[in-house]
Amino acid sequence: MKTVLISIAILVFLAFFGWFLYFLFLGSRSATETEQKTALVAEHQKEYELAESSRIGFVDASQDYGILAKVSVKWDRPHPGPFNWQEIGLKKYDFCKVDEYVKQAQAYGFVTLATIWPFNSKDQETCHSNLPKIGDKTFPQLADRAGIPCDLSSYKDFVRSLVERYDGDGVDDYENLKFPINYWEVTNEPDMRNGDLIFFQGSVADYAELVKITYQSIKQANLNAKVLLGGASGLSNPEQTTFWSDFFATSGIENYFDILNIHSINASKNLFVSDFFNLARTANKTEKVAKAPLWVTEVSFDYGQSQFGNVDQTGQANLIKTGFVLGFAQGATKIFYTILKSNDQKLAKAALITPDDQITPAWTIFSDLVSKINHFTKVEKISDNQYKFLTDQETYWFTI
Repeated sequence: MKTVLISIAILVFLAFFGWFLYFLFLGSRSATETEQKTALVAEHQKEYELAESSRIGFVDASQDYGILAKVSVKWDRPHPGPFNWQEIGLKKYDFCKVDEYVKQAQAYGFVTLATIWPFNSKDQETCHSNLPKIGDKTFPQLADRAGIPCDLSSYKDFVRSLVERYDGDGVDDYENLKFPINYWEVTNEPDMRNGDLIFFQGSVADYAELVKITYQSIKQANLNAKVLLGGASGLSNPEQTTFWSDFFATSGIENYFDILNIHSINASKNLFVSDFFNLARTANKTEKVAKAPLWVTEVSFDYGQSQFGNVDQTGQANLIKTGFVLGFAQGATKIFYTILKSNDQKLAKAALITPDDQITPAWTIFSDLVSKINHFTKVEKISDNQYKFLTDQETYWFTI
């Protein structure tokens, strides 16, 4: 009997010792993997910082990563992009499409401004079944309704998991991450609530709440992250200006974003930069809003008949130069152009390269701007039509 008890004790000891070694090995391997992931990001830190500091980006650089990288465009804003609750999954996440995007964009040296799409059709059905389904399917990968999330707890979990996977801290990161994703946009053009293209089906108060909970979730996962408001679709009509005036007047909202965001699609010679600054600062007189930077994350100018007259391709190029120069001179930090090339007849009017790959005057101007002022440190107004841009190496003068 004594021998049996001793044998059992030995077996129990060996079992516990085996489990101890197993978990020790797992912990060691986990620590090693974390160190390897962190080392990969650290290896590219200087490259990331140089790209991050650049001023000029592109919407959907995947239109042609190669030609944009060749002229040293370093920012990409995929649109609508893969950071989409609808595609990633309600509670069980599939990051394959996001991983593939990140791998491809970073292979060309791009850093990312990521738009979080906070809508999932299964979630929407639980409390927004009364909302009409969005009829326009320009972006069929998005949810068919766009109200504020119903299950806020699940939405917060999604945001934290998404941000954590691409923050570059080595914990639960995508294994091939080269650059961290530190800039996140809270959906797109939330003021577009009617018409053929709808991006949000809620009130101003709903969007303010969405911004707040998204901001908090992002920061919980990555304190280094910066949060952009969803880009204002413009300031050309009262509906746009009222939405944003009411938003900025929301008590305490200045504590839940880092960067202002405006779009100008063939709409404004100065890209609405001074106008949006004035609107935000008038509605919200806090120091945080007064000091908040502004990005213009969608810009385009068309040739052909428009509010700017009958514009030829040289005129389009001049509008692009004027927009970038005035936008930066009035305080924009970064500006993203929208259309590189397109087979769509309407979109092709804003493109920089023709469908048969011919260079236009607009491309010549755009690439010249990138080569000269992509890393400017200061801009000075000399007169109403002349501006001076300073870089660490050169000074460039622009007449508009």
